[in-house]
Formats: sequence, C-alpha cells, structure tokens
Amino acid sequence: MNRSTHRPANWASLLLTATLLLLPFSGSAQEAKPAHPLDALTGPELAQVKAILTAEGKIGPRARFHSVDLEEPEKAAVLAWRPGTTLPRRAVAVVSEAGVVHEAAVDLSAGRTTGWRQVTGEPALLLGEMIGAGDMAKADPRMVEALAKRGVTPDQVYCLPLTTGNFGAKEEQRQARLNQGKASIDALFSGGNFDQPFYDKYRSAALNFSLPQLQSQYQKARDDMTFRLANAGTLRSSIAGTAMADLESQNAMNEAAIRAKADQDVGALRSNIAGQQQSALNQLYATEDPDVAANTATHMVQQAQLSTPNLNPLGELFKPMVIGATSGLSNYLDSSYYSTALANARRRASVETSNT
Repeated sequence: MNRSTHRPANWASLLLTATLLLLPFSGSAQEAKPAHPLDALTGPELAQVKAILTAEGKIGPRARFHSVDLEEPEKAAVLAWRPGTTLPRRAVAVVSEAGVVHEAAVDLSAGRTTGWRQVTGEPALLLGEMIGAGDMAKADPRMVEALAKRGVTPDQVYCLPLTTGNFGAKEEQRQARLNQGKASIDALFSGGNFDQPFYDKYRSAALNFSLPQLQSQYQKARDDMTFRLANAGTLRSSIAGTAMADLESQNAMNEAAIRAKADQDVGALRSNIAGQQQSALNQLYATEDPDVAANTATHMVQQAQLSTPNLNPLGELFKPMVIGATSGLSNYLDSSYYSTALANARRRASVETSNT
C-alpha cells in the first residue's frame, strides 16, 4: 500500500472523505462485514477509524480525512487464509487539522492506533476544496467570456480540478539532474556522430572489400569457361551461350548477396549503438549522476565511431561447369598448360569473330 501523501486526488478518496464527514456514527449503522482479507474497508470500518482517533484524542471536530486505505495483510497470510477464518483488519488514514497533516495507522481488530506521525507535503484534495476550486474557475471573467463564445453559461458546465503533485525541492533537483544527463547522452548519440553518412561509410567499407574480390572471381570464371569451351570445340555453340548465361546469373546473385550482407551489418551496427545509448541511460537512472553517465556515453561513442565491418576473404563463389572430355580437364589442371591453352583459345575466338 502506498503511504505517500504526495498523490493527486481521486474519486475514491473523495467518496471516502464524504463518507467520513457525513456518516451518522450511531449503533444503527448496518454491520457489513468483509468476506475476503483484501476487501475494501466497509462503511462501519470507516466510521470506526474516526471513532478510534477521536477517542484517543488524536483528532478534533475540525479534522478532515484526505484518504483512508486498507493496510493489506502480508501476502503469505492472504495465501494461507481460508473462507470462514479472519485476519486482522488494519487501516491507514491521512488526516489534517489546523494546517498540520498526520498519518495514522489503525488496528481495527484491536480497536486502537498503532502509529501516529506528522508528515510533510500536500495531501489529496478534499471534496470541498475541489468544489471550491471549480467554483473559483467558473467565476473568473476570462472563463465566463470563453464559455459565452461557445454559447454556454457557467452553470451548464462542471469544472474538475486535478493536482499535478508537489514533489519538493529534492525531487525537482533529481529530475533536473536526470534531464541534464539524458540531454547529454542524446546529443552524443545523435547529430554528426551517427548520422546517415556514418552508416554509408561503414557499408561502403564492406562493399569495397568484397565486390573487387567478386569481380576478380567472375573474370577468372569467365576465363576458365572460355578455355573449356574452346578446348571442347564449343566456343561458338548454344552450349557456350547457356554456360555464359549461367555464369552471369551466378555473378548477379553473388553481388546481391554481398550487398544484402552489407545492409544486414549496417542494421546490426545501428542496433548495437542504440543498445549502448540505452545502457548509458540505464546507468544515469541508476546513479542519478549526469557527469558519470555523460563520461560513460562519451567513451561508448568514441569506441563505436571506430567500428569497422568484419572483413573476411570470400570463398569460391562460382560453380564450375563440366564441358568436353575428361582428358581435356585433366590437362586443364596443369597451370602452365592452362595458360598456353587459354591464350590459344582467345586467339581462335578472335579469328572466328573476324571471319564471321
């Protein structure tokens, strides 16, 4: 149960206040009994809270109840409870009188108070205060004028004032520190440090490393294909067209895969940097020290700015196509023979082209 007095008014509190102020404290009140340990306080129990505090001299005739809440039993006791049995019923009340606010702990089962302490801060608004604030607002000439522009009179509207809370100087200072730290962290992880050019540079580094390797493998595969076709005597055949088309297709798919991998790496880098920013914010909220959090964020940013893609040599990307007799392929495995045969194949291809 939240015992803080720094809470906005709500209708439950208003109804409790009205009940405590208007209840006729007589023995004829209906004896309603809670069926479960976590059931809300009943009317007679609310009356009992006021009666106990009055009998003990804690409050006088001008006391006002801002809230009265059930003090819930321990979880273990509630789990062990069975219908037909009872647990002690306790309440916590926030009461003001003569400008002083107290919090009272009341044992309803024992019929006595177990705690009474003065508290600081602003308690929840009373029903009368809320009605008075609304009446003040509706009586303001500016409000009357604004309503008239809309064809409405003050008696046709209801004004519900709600508090924003009063958290005191310490909380305001804490919020100021958190805001300062968050602004510093956000500034470090945005702007020119991690803008689009930063990620474009990262992607280009990956592509500039892999695409030249792909081009080299592709050219070598074309040379291999030219040699095999020429060696098999099919350089000008439909087989050659099919083989070269297959090679082109492999090259396009390999390039697309390399570019997709670069995009995935950039996405992973973005996620990693966003995670580091969140880590810096988590540290800020844990320590509430903007200077420490900003220093940590600065180190993270410096390290992240040095990020480079994981550059590994490409494996063999092109599948060879078997063409011609195996005897020709066995000779192809000899590198010196291959170089000579490739040059001869290129000359034959040039002659064939010029004679066409």
